[in-house]
Amino acid sequence: YLSRSGRPGEAKQNFPVDVESYNEHVALKDVLRRMRDSQPAITRISSSHELKYSGAIGAAGASVLGRALPAATVLTHLMLPNQRIGPEGAAALCAGLAEHNASVTYLDLRSNGLMDAGARAVADLLGTDRKLKIVSLEANRIGDEGAKALCPAITSDWCLQRLSLSQNHEITLAGYDALREAAASRGRAPIRVVTSEGEEPLISERVRQRSRARSGKR
Repeated sequence: YLSRSGRPGEAKQNFPVDVESYNEHVALKDVLRRMRDSQPAITRISSSHELKYSGAIGAAGASVLGRALPAATVLTHLMLPNQRIGPEGAAALCAGLAEHNASVTYLDLRSNGLMDAGARAVADLLGTDRKLKIVSLEANRIGDEGAKALCPAITSDWCLQRLSLSQNHEITLAGYDALREAAASRGRAPIRVVTSEGEEPLISERVRQRSRARSGKR
């Protein structure tokens, strides 16, 4: 085995995770080994391919993966829907990406129970990462607080092209208005912020109905 510097085993010694001692998730261990050895170099981590048939990695697995991400220098796609990572797992992944990673352009964290705290972690990542182009956060129980936390990144991250927040039914009209204002402020650098399925007028009416129902108004 040769490390990038040409010294045998150096990359194994410097890898931030003790891969051989990690036995909580078989498929994730294989991914970690590929990340460590770079043979072949891993450009994608996906729950439907590399992590298939092994169950969710959970917050603990996301924490381990987050520690390893700084070593994944050619990773471009991190796709982890339905992995039960929660807010803590999201924070660990985003911390790893922030420390690393100028290569990841696609981040998919759909259906992971991120809630507002997880959305804030993604917002912090977007504040430091200028390579991410597509971020998917659908069905994560994100509310107005999380939506508003993402607005500065929408306004200032000119690389970001699509941010999907559909099926986050906790977002009310106030959160949607903040997202629309942030997207509109980009001017010549358009962004698509997807907030629900359907056309924009239908989205607005659904949100207005939900907001009225919560406030007891008709």
